[in-house]
Amino acid sequence: MSLRSMTALATFGLIVATVVGFAICLQLVRAADAAERSVAERIAAQRADAQSLITALVDEEVGLRGYLAAGKQELLEPFAHGQLEERDATLRLRRDVDASAQDELDALAQRIANWHKTIVEPQMRKRQTGPIEDLDALLEEGKVSFDEIRDAHENFDLAIVSSGERLRSAAVGDRRNVLIVAIVVAVAILLLSLLGTLYLLRHTVHRAGQEQAVALSKFGEYVQQLTEESELHEAVERVATDLGQPSGVHLMVRNASKNRLEVMRPEMPIAEQVKHAILTDPMKCRAVRTLREVTGNARDATVCKCTLGVPPNGSHVCIPMLAAGELVGVANFQGRDANHFNAEQIRQLQGYVGFASATVSTLRLIQATRERALRDGLTGAYNRAFLGEYLAKTLATAKRRNAALSLLMIDLDHFKRINDTHGHLAGDQAIITLARTLQRETRSTDAVVRYGGEEFVVLLVDCGGDMAIQTAERIRTAVEHSVVTGSGIELGTVLRASVGVATFPDHAADETALIAAADAAVYRAKAGGRNRVETATVVASGSAA
Repeated sequence: MSLRSMTALATFGLIVATVVGFAICLQLVRAADAAERSVAERIAAQRADAQSLITALVDEEVGLRGYLAAGKQELLEPFAHGQLEERDATLRLRRDVDASAQDELDALAQRIANWHKTIVEPQMRKRQTGPIEDLDALLEEGKVSFDEIRDAHENFDLAIVSSGERLRSAAVGDRRNVLIVAIVVAVAILLLSLLGTLYLLRHTVHRAGQEQAVALSKFGEYVQQLTEESELHEAVERVATDLGQPSGVHLMVRNASKNRLEVMRPEMPIAEQVKHAILTDPMKCRAVRTLREVTGNARDATVCKCTLGVPPNGSHVCIPMLAAGELVGVANFQGRDANHFNAEQIRQLQGYVGFASATVSTLRLIQATRERALRDGLTGAYNRAFLGEYLAKTLATAKRRNAALSLLMIDLDHFKRINDTHGHLAGDQAIITLARTLQRETRSTDAVVRYGGEEFVVLLVDCGGDMAIQTAERIRTAVEHSVVTGSGIELGTVLRASVGVATFPDHAADETALIAAADAAVYRAKAGGRNRVETATVVASGSAA
């Protein structure tokens, strides 16, 4: 087997192993996302059951009060219906509620039992004997007892929310751990694959010459340590210069959309690149069409008519950059003389280009994995893990430059009502609509982050004071006019948002205080009537409130 074949086989194995690692990482991330969504759904279901319980009790109270006043049996129908729903809701809560909310559920159940024993049953027996003279006193007694149930229910609902926050924090921690494991797995697979490739190449030394194989092995060891694609392009240019003394080197790599080639070495303005047909339409390049190397002299009758890849005099070699059979780019080497590159040099260039091709593909897969890990699966916005890393760096930059930095906390108003009325699919669509609105209303230098549930953070770089408030008001208005539609959902302009604004250095000196200041402002916006913008205020200690 030739060195070229061995390199191709090793490259294919490297790409396959990397793709498998990427797929494993993706599945791990999806599983972590599903676990986090499951926590939210559990808490939503528990709160819905708690609401069903209080609704059933209200039905019972209404039926009881009507029966006490009029004495008609048909007025007890809501009471009977409420009793059935009370029993079912209580059974569901007993089965599903988390242990941290169990004490509050027991207290609520005890209040309900006392109400039945001391109010409902005695009053019904009294009414069965005839009209009640002291009706107002009995109704007031029942109201007092039922208000105690309402208070206990409110405590129980708060316990469910608190339990949900703890579970969500645990899920976020688990998700972070999964991402760490996923990245470690991807890097481990990559390293094992590269080590395997190097091992394979070392066993071809006797067929390619020890000096050449060692150089190729060192090149492989070097590129496996690279983290930037630009460093790889420089390395290919250096080895080509050492190997064949070319008069020119062009490295062209496919763009993200895979519909054109971009010149990476040497640097070339976009206005110059659009002049070359093979860049805007890669299929016009023979190396791209055939996926084989193309060589020729400038004076040959069969030479390609390409002003980018073929010099006016001399010769050229075009080698397609392939990874797992897919085109990554084209490496073009030019010589001053006819037949400047001999067969051995071309074979060696193919080996280096093969390694470079695999590394380009691997770097892009790792970047895609990292990008996926820092994105929210539902909205495509950045997630909380990204915020923790990015906010610290951005704030440090703002401190060094003595620049302003603002943080907006945006929370959908009455989001639970949308979920309860229209279902969770509509709720998801509402969150997606909010995210798209935020991305549309902010600059490319700003960062839109899904902070949790229906709550988002927008980080405004080089923005403070009045400009941040104006941006917040523009976002609030845009949300108010946004239309929730998609995936079969048609809700119209139902969204409203409360926005809290906090600015460094006016309201906070570090990232934790900045988030807390914006969060406090959101709570004031909600307390002040919702659908409004509130700015963090500074107290005597210098912290924000």
